[in-house]
Amino acid sequence: MKGVEEFYLSIAKPIKVYWKSITEELLAQKNVENTVRHRFPLVIGTALFPASLLSIKEFARFNSARSKSKSIYSKLADDDKAIIDALINVYIE
Repeated sequence: MKGVEEFYLSIAKPIKVYWKSITEELLAQKNVENTVRHRFPLVIGTALFPASLLSIKEFARFNSARSKSKSIYSKLADDDKAIIDALINVYIE
């Protein structure tokens, strides 16, 4: 009986080592996936936050310049407005 037990143990030990290495590799891969999944929003947020601030700043700057231009345009005489309108129409076409 002892011989049969040793025979099966000699087969079982390499199988256990083989599956243990596969299990450890799968657990390590799962840990990496979980880490990436949980940190992904933080990484994306960190990357997009400065870009969003810059675009908001540019939008505000553009609207400010446009508002100033409209204010100046509204103070012009009709002849001057006609000249500017003609120049804009030539430029657009």
